[in-house]
Amino acid sequence: MKPKSGNNTLNDMTNDKLIKYMSIVLVVFSIGLYYNTAFNFFSFDDSFISVENKTQAKGLAAIPGIFSTPYTSLQGNSIGYRPLTRLSFALEYQFTANSHYNPMISHIINTLLYTLSILLLFSVLRRIFQKFNPWMIFLALLIFTAHPTHTEVVASLKNRDVLLNFIFSFLAIKMFLKWADFKNKKYMVYGLISYFLALLSKETAIAQLAVFPLVLYFFTEMPLKKILYFTGGLLGIVIIAVGVPALFLPPFQRYYRFFENPLAFEDNFFKFIATSFYSLGHYLKMAVFPYPLRYYYGYNMIPVVSFTNIWAVLSLIAYVAMAVYAVMNIKKRTFLSFIFLYYLINISMYSNLVAPVPGIVADRFLFFPSVALSLLFVWLLFKVLGIKPKGNQIRFAKVLILSVLMLVILGGFSYYTHIRNTNWKTEYRLLNSDMPVLWNSAKANQMFAQKQLELVNVNLKKKVNIYAFIKGMIELAEKHFNRAVEIDSNLYTSWTGLGNIYSRIHGNQAKIRALSYARKKEFDKSAEERENSNKYFAKAMYYYRKALIAKPGFDEAVFNIGYTYELKGVYDSAVVYYKKGIEIQGRRVNTLSKLANVLFLDQQYDEAYKINKEIMKINPSTSIPYVNMGNYYMKFADTLTAVGYYEKAATFNAQIEIYNFLATYYQTKKDMGKFDYYRKKAEAKKNKAK
Repeated sequence: MKPKSGNNTLNDMTNDKLIKYMSIVLVVFSIGLYYNTAFNFFSFDDSFISVENKTQAKGLAAIPGIFSTPYTSLQGNSIGYRPLTRLSFALEYQFTANSHYNPMISHIINTLLYTLSILLLFSVLRRIFQKFNPWMIFLALLIFTAHPTHTEVVASLKNRDVLLNFIFSFLAIKMFLKWADFKNKKYMVYGLISYFLALLSKETAIAQLAVFPLVLYFFTEMPLKKILYFTGGLLGIVIIAVGVPALFLPPFQRYYRFFENPLAFEDNFFKFIATSFYSLGHYLKMAVFPYPLRYYYGYNMIPVVSFTNIWAVLSLIAYVAMAVYAVMNIKKRTFLSFIFLYYLINISMYSNLVAPVPGIVADRFLFFPSVALSLLFVWLLFKVLGIKPKGNQIRFAKVLILSVLMLVILGGFSYYTHIRNTNWKTEYRLLNSDMPVLWNSAKANQMFAQKQLELVNVNLKKKVNIYAFIKGMIELAEKHFNRAVEIDSNLYTSWTGLGNIYSRIHGNQAKIRALSYARKKEFDKSAEERENSNKYFAKAMYYYRKALIAKPGFDEAVFNIGYTYELKGVYDSAVVYYKKGIEIQGRRVNTLSKLANVLFLDQQYDEAYKINKEIMKINPSTSIPYVNMGNYYMKFADTLTAVGYYEKAATFNAQIEIYNFLATYYQTKKDMGKFDYYRKKAEAKKNKAK
């Protein structure tokens, strides 16, 4: 029964006017949700694309390198080919690399890309569901726009690849639908170009190979045979976008560590399947109740389970039910059949069933699938309230109920999105804010501990020794390193971190106190601190050897054993381990420098001199060997020769202490020209470090 007047229905404005207002609301809403990301800095994993990345920072000059290299090559992993994403940052940095507004501009661009993706999605969904009430599409878009899981995509600059993939994928859908509607092949060509660009943005666009024919089958009159031929053409685009780069790029390799994804090591088929469905169940939970969000998961946030786990079983039932319903009703081309198929296709890339994924699950992996889930949620809401999804009129009473429900949901989602954006402001803030809900993540504990240790080391470099005041930070780092190895005992970097705490910090500080007491002739206290330092060094050795058990030949552990022996004053053993480190990692400048210095301390002066000469040849532009030689001659009380080496070091961007020393030296020599020169150099160095 239709209502008698417009007073108890939604405002019956013309469709074009309604769509215009809806579009304006979506623009304002999306920008309002993410405007605060403009005040963020670079954060987790942004090193791939930040202005500090030497390739992107070149601007236009980086283009040849961008199109001829993989997305990233780290620790033996050659990952992906995403030149379009990298190009977007290179073009940006052509104008903003040295701007103090960077990365504000990058974040604004991400927000605008997100807004563009919302408008494009709105356009495509209106065409796909043209028989449905436009309010259902609009409300679903509001849910999608506000969904907190999308913060990882928008607030994390590194995930611009997801936004570009999304935009070009839906632009392709729009073009293919126009091709079907207007029978004009130019739209097909535009669509193929858009899909090619999506693949160059992120290789996971390959999933759309199944989505495009699905959309054409459900929402056009195109014959099935033609759709199948068209799919073959799409496959050709995939071969070009993925296959051609494989001819000149190194082989794509992704070596997982256990804490990243234990399923890469799981031999039990049933545990593999059960854990995969457990992770899939996580996405359904996060779609409905997206709290708490985490920047990373991994082991043991997502545990390895069997089918005795009720959540794995329930997830399996849910996904099988979706698949069975979708297949059984595919010929009927029902709304639910399409929604389920679209969701299953897009989530399949991240199910771990196709291939293990980094971190097992991730918030950003819901970006594409949440399109279907947002539509499904509003469709169910309409059904529960007795509103016809394909109707054009809604009774006023139901409008009130619907409005209240949407305000509650959108209010909660928007609030959490706003908070989550601020969590992404800096890497430390992100690690710190998420740590309470990542206690079971080996990698998160390790990363947080490492960040704490970095802050400790920064504080210890200050002129005033504040060791006593930062013990809480040191204990926090130790706590989380211990938690990391408790979860995964093969985390050799965490064992090394524990070793560094006891060698470079506790042991070294005890040694400093022992020397201080000795100068004050408080020999009992000095002896006590020497004993303490030896205990700390012994504990450090234990942790370094645990690292070597987890990873035999781990160069960082070997190096630090050498450094610990150096701190203890056992120079012959330090020489042995520095040489072992050089055998493992090659003749790196840092290790060679440490070897040269410990040889000097062991009174092997000629050997120390030879190694510094070798460093000069290996890296002619480093100040390290000249600083070393200057230090040696200062110990011999040959200040004039030392100054010569320090001046040479100063031409190679030496540490600030060298410039300060030279300024003081020339001030005492009444050479005010050189004094002023080195003083200004020291000031410039200090200002740059701020």
